Amino acid sequence: MEDNRFISLDTETWGNQELTEVIASRYFILGQDANRQSSWEVRSPNDMDVDDCLILLNNHLESLGLIGVLSSEELPVLSIIPLPISSNVSSSWQQFLIWILMSIFLTIVGAEWLGMYGQDGNIFNGDTIRESLYYFTFPIVFSLLICSHLRHWIAKNNSIDSGHIIPIIFPILYPTWPFGLTGILSQKRIDNIPFTNRKKLAIIESILPFSIFILGAIFTIIGLKLTSNEPPDLQNPPIIFELNPLTQIISSLLFENYELKLQWLHPIGIAGIGLSMIGWILLLPIPGFPGDRLLYSLFGPSEMSRGELQTSLFIASLAIMMFTFAFVDYLPWLFLIAFSTWQRFSPENNINPFIVNQNTDLDNTFKSRITILLVAIMITGFPGLSPITTLEDFDSGLSTSDWITDLEVSQFGDNNVDLDIRPQGILPVSGFLQFSIEGSQSEYWDINTSCEWNYLCYFSNITQNNNKLINIIINAPNYTFEEKLYLRIVIDVNGNEQEHLIFLHNDQYSGPEDVFWTISQNSNNPIICTRLNIISGDQGNLTLDNPFWNFANSTAVKEGVSDLCLIGHEGALFSSNYTDQQFRLYGPSVQFNRNNNTTLEWLMPIEDTEPIILISGTEWSIPQWLNSENTQYSIIYGSNGPSFCKSSDVVTEVDSNWTLPLEEYTPIKFSKGEVINGTIIIPSSGWLMICDGVIPISKYIIEEGLDVVIKHGSINNKIFNQSFSIINRENFSIPISVEWYGDSVNSGAWDAYYVANNVDAYGEVEIILEEKSNTSLSYTSWISIDKNSIIIHISVRCPINGCS
Repeated sequence: MEDNRFISLDTETWGNQELTEVIASRYFILGQDANRQSSWEVRSPNDMDVDDCLILLNNHLESLGLIGVLSSEELPVLSIIPLPISSNVSSSWQQFLIWILMSIFLTIVGAEWLGMYGQDGNIFNGDTIRESLYYFTFPIVFSLLICSHLRHWIAKNNSIDSGHIIPIIFPILYPTWPFGLTGILSQKRIDNIPFTNRKKLAIIESILPFSIFILGAIFTIIGLKLTSNEPPDLQNPPIIFELNPLTQIISSLLFENYELKLQWLHPIGIAGIGLSMIGWILLLPIPGFPGDRLLYSLFGPSEMSRGELQTSLFIASLAIMMFTFAFVDYLPWLFLIAFSTWQRFSPENNINPFIVNQNTDLDNTFKSRITILLVAIMITGFPGLSPITTLEDFDSGLSTSDWITDLEVSQFGDNNVDLDIRPQGILPVSGFLQFSIEGSQSEYWDINTSCEWNYLCYFSNITQNNNKLINIIINAPNYTFEEKLYLRIVIDVNGNEQEHLIFLHNDQYSGPEDVFWTISQNSNNPIICTRLNIISGDQGNLTLDNPFWNFANSTAVKEGVSDLCLIGHEGALFSSNYTDQQFRLYGPSVQFNRNNNTTLEWLMPIEDTEPIILISGTEWSIPQWLNSENTQYSIIYGSNGPSFCKSSDVVTEVDSNWTLPLEEYTPIKFSKGEVINGTIIIPSSGWLMICDGVIPISKYIIEEGLDVVIKHGSINNKIFNQSFSIINRENFSIPISVEWYGDSVNSGAWDAYYVANNVDAYGEVEIILEEKSNTSLSYTSWISIDKNSIIIHISVRCPINGCS
């Protein structure tokens, strides 16, 4: 028998709206429907916490692929939406391969660092790769993995799947960003990760930058500990780092002179600085960075979406960008601020975090703590406007920045000068210091030093951590001096020769303000000038006893500083019989006849009055008489550096029949006896000096011209001998002419006189200019050579009061 039973079916089934409404009503008290589907005004039942209700609801909805979101209005609106898909960008094995590749790139950068520090220049040998793995790759990879897993573990503990990170490495050591690590990518989009509330967003997003920054600081301190106090053998300009204030404070407490180590920092310390900088940069409020998401958490979604705040942030970004481009030269900062402004200006690039409960505000205590921590890290972790620089002058001799340039010398007693001997760069420096007094009658001054020799001091392997102090005692002569002088310190370091001048003065007397006369007009009637300082209470008149010079301005002087100029007759520059230690000619003696019936006398050398040699082409044959049986001189060349005789015995010694290039500050030493067929190859500018050890015998300024030399004399200098020879080393005859000057030029002025009309090719002629004895006349003669002739200049003048 058939059982005819009927099953009743409801003609109306549930839709998605009814389903989500029933589920939501289990955890919230629902109010009015909102404007969109599956949205209602809600409140929590029985004074339960809204967060707890939302968590229970979402635990239920998760299996349905849905999620509930609370808005930030005062009466919150619950919306149930599809759960975002938050799959990883790459699979696990792809992530593993990426990490391996990035580790290889890091190892290459670390090897480049070790190669820079003198690992035989080969960055791919086994030892270099091994050290790079230990001291550069491991600290960075270890720190990033630890921080990634820490962030992932804390997020997972809060029921959030944050995913891991992937580093971006470039295997090139850029001087402006030498870390290799250039960025960090997340495996999940931030808008696909449901954060329970703003507090959890702040905690999870702060873990990564804070932990990277702290680990970076730790590795920086470890690197400073492992860095030697002495520099490595560098071949290229080193990269120098600047510590942030936090690590500066810690380093100053743990290490002495930690700044020195930053010039050749151990690779593990470099890795630490790179991590600290990356951690600090991640905290910047740049859209897409954790720092911006922290800002989102602190202000809240509604506040961050306000146009006024976004406009303010954009204007601030523009202001910072203009300041950076105007005053900051560090290239990464320029890129970073430009990227920040672009991101802030382009809303489509601004992806906001997905916060499930936007209704619950941060409590004031937590907000204050996270704000204080953020501001503290931003301030104490600031890397500096130029955190990375290149030291171009890493091998540049001694530093004179701390040496004095001015010393008031007492009339009697000792005058002390202390020199701190330390390198300008970072490599060890060895060499010599030469001391001399330059200026008026410097031969009467004495120098004593704490070195083995008074005028020469040797120093060896001076580093920034191993410097030396040299004491110099200057003894003034036992007479009143009014002229100014220089203590000349020549720094004789191979490849870094230089000089340092200390101005010596006694301000108790009136006198010139300069050490040398300067030539303001170099012609047949030269003009020389100096500044004159007449102290308070001094008055009087100036006089001269040299018939070749006259005053160009008033001889009545007043208190204060004024210009004193002299105008000369022909031959005035060569009228003195004296030269200083650098072979400058002296100017005339100037007397200051004071109104108190006392007289001060000033005598100074004239700058740029050294003798000249002329070179035709690039070769110059050494005159035979330059050396003799009893001497073994050397010859040295310089372009525009200080002129001096080298202190070291490391020279090139020659015998006869040689032709050699004379390199700058590389002397050639003659064997005893006349120089036979010796030729040097030099430029047609600079200076030459003949030396007996460290003692200068003569100095010449090099100019281009006819190859003519003067035996027992020189060009552009006073002829002191009554007879001398002109030697023509050109392949053509050169005419000789005479130009007469003065107010007593006549045959009666000479006991003997002979000047040839010309000198033949490769020939030699003797010139006789024997001055008349027992006469009051003033004589001077000199030789100049133009493009095609030799001119002998003769000037004879009567005394100031005229000829008798």
